[in-house]
Amino acid sequence: MKALLIILVASISGVVLDPRCYHCQDERWNWWEYDEECGKDGYNNHLHVSEGEMFTSCRTRIYASGYVHRGAIAEWDGSTYCYNTTEYTECYCDSDVLCNTDLCQNCPGLKCYTCSDCPEVDGSTQFSIRPDHHSCTTTLDYITGTIIRGGSAKTQEDDDCVDDGTQLTCFCSGDLCNNLILNH
Repeated sequence: MKALLIILVASISGVVLDPRCYHCQDERWNWWEYDEECGKDGYNNHLHVSEGEMFTSCRTRIYASGYVHRGAIAEWDGSTYCYNTTEYTECYCDSDVLCNTDLCQNCPGLKCYTCSDCPEVDGSTQFSIRPDHHSCTTTLDYITGTIIRGGSAKTQEDDDCVDDGTQLTCFCSGDLCNNLILNH
């Protein structure tokens, strides 16, 4: 009865207790959340909503096969707004209720290859997009010989390299520009 009273008071006052996210997918393998409209930009079917105090934000995941899954997640730490793998692109939001309406086309920031022990990159290399990236980096660790690629909040000139004696880090400022091949 007490829980019902809290829900009733929250409903009357207009307070949202938990994050609410669209929850759907446009492939029929999971019929209970299937919605053929889920893959459209501007999605807004209020029949497909998930909510709960265990969720921290919403996401949209677009698979390489083309199908789309929208839902709530508990593990997003706010460190990146977009994440890309060879299998899917995923974007996160927590700005407001039911914020996962788009198809990740508005991911802010610089797109940088993000990988460790990757001497070369190609179309299957993971990358990330972050609003705080001002440069992409390619780093050669002299001790291990490992190539590490990622992004940096530092603003550096294109092709500017810093050698600290243990690592050589080269910077660039265009999307996916950190494809430099460094040799030991």
